[in-house]
Amino acid sequence: MPCRSKGDGDYELVKDVIFDDYLLKRITKTEGELLAEKRCVAHLTGEGIGVCDLPEDTMLPGEM
Repeated sequence: MPCRSKGDGDYELVKDVIFDDYLLKRITKTEGELLAEKRCVAHLTGEGIGVCDLPEDTMLPGEM
């Protein structure tokens, strides 16, 4: 379920979200990024050998 942070540690469910083609593409891209990051730390979580194959730079501006 889509949710929104209230900024105080709590959250609320977002109702009436329309999953159009744009949103589905963004969700699919995010899922791929998360799975790639999971593979990078697999050796730390006991899920096998870590293989880091991130398709692009995931650093935020200002990160080192």
